[in-house]
Amino acid sequence: YFVCCGLVQSEPICDQTEFLHPNGTCVACPACVPGEELSEDCGFGDGGEGVCIPCEERKFSTETGVTPCRTCTQCSLLNRLEETACSPTSDSLCGHCLPGNVFSGPDCFSNSFLDFPSCFASLGFTPDC
Repeated sequence: YFVCCGLVQSEPICDQTEFLHPNGTCVACPACVPGEELSEDCGFGDGGEGVCIPCEERKFSTETGVTPCRTCTQCSLLNRLEETACSPTSDSLCGHCLPGNVFSGPDCFSNSFLDFPSCFASLGFTPDC
């Protein structure tokens, strides 16, 4: 009997910010500046054809790299006034509670809690002045 063996070359394992180039090497994904994201996912060997594009409306990114844009905080859903609007490079900054809401810790709640004074007091709610 004749036994032959050969070595099979495996592809390199690329890290989270690299794609596999056609020449078989791992290459860094394009790094986008704040306010931009890649047009396609890149990393762990995938991607490579992506280019940096601006964040869509109501989305932002604060970092340079391959991180996708995130959805802006909607202050009204948190019962808060918007102090600073979202921009492509920063999230919305929420301020005081909307009228008709009270503040407790990081949250604003409807004044309807005032209809239940004992519960309201036990939870430590205080009006937002």
